[in-house]
Amino acid sequence: MAFELAKQGHQVKLFCVLGKREETEAFFAGVKNIEIIDYGPTRFLKENSSGLIQRGLVSMAVSKLFRRSLTMPHLELTRLVWKRRKDILDSQAVISIGMPFQIHWGMGLLKIFTGKAKDIPWVADCGDPFIGNSHASGNPFPYLKRISNRMLNKANAISVPVESQKLVYPVSMRDKIHIIPQGFVIDINLPEYKVNEVPTFIYAGTFYEGLRDPRLLLNHLTKLSEPFVFHVYTRAVEFVRPFKEELGEKLVVHDYLPREELLKKLATADFLVDFQNNSESQVPSKLIDYGISKRPIMSIPFGELPEDKVSAFMKGNYQGLDLKIDVESHDIRTIARRFVDLLK
Repeated sequence: MAFELAKQGHQVKLFCVLGKREETEAFFAGVKNIEIIDYGPTRFLKENSSGLIQRGLVSMAVSKLFRRSLTMPHLELTRLVWKRRKDILDSQAVISIGMPFQIHWGMGLLKIFTGKAKDIPWVADCGDPFIGNSHASGNPFPYLKRISNRMLNKANAISVPVESQKLVYPVSMRDKIHIIPQGFVIDINLPEYKVNEVPTFIYAGTFYEGLRDPRLLLNHLTKLSEPFVFHVYTRAVEFVRPFKEELGEKLVVHDYLPREELLKKLATADFLVDFQNNSESQVPSKLIDYGISKRPIMSIPFGELPEDKVSAFMKGNYQGLDLKIDVESHDIRTIARRFVDLLK
């Protein structure tokens, strides 16, 4: 988003928990109108722009102890936003992006307690709901939902990626909620698809207990005698490891890849696998990358296994069965312009 806004001629301040500055500067190389501002040292957060941060036992214990009651360690982001209030308030408009939601809380506090912030247009982009997304927000105590909604209500506009997410918020807030899909760079050169010698399919992403679970499919695959190769790009290996011995070379587990490299892998598969969320208010971002790859998508409902569909895909019969993704609506160029329109 920051990259595209800058490309469209806007002067952008990018606030982040910075890791290696040279990595971030290299990413934005050639774009002159971006200023990268580090939030500064952190005590509890586990990640920065370069990846994971090693924390001591005390920091880890505090984060675990107060995860549900105070949303630790992400509550620290609220403090960091407040700490950088002078730089933030020296802006003509603000777009805050969550998860983590605590970024929005920091902006809400600025709106409540500083006079200057009241005159600055603010759009809060909420990719996932705060409550109802326990894997990202730690299943927080209910009173935190009231606090979160109060902070968000100070925004001039709220953006969510799907219509169903409106229902997560109070009726009094829904007039300011706008549907803006996630934005992606969609113009990527991909290899030409060629039919594989044996059915080859790919899943890329994480798994969650009770939300996105591959085990019904994997168990079914152990019963098939025909040859195939299922590539899984994930770090949630505990979901797939128990099936590796029985499936052998039919199941290949990989670590995550950079996005463009992964897209090239997806484009070579016969089809892709989507495990539907046990939630109508969350849409996996990987589905957009699936759509960009232009390969058929076998979407599996949560808690079910349509064996007829699996059999059809394994035989190369995708007609009327594959999931369709509207990639054009996620073009980052269009998405950036829609955010700018909300700030006017």
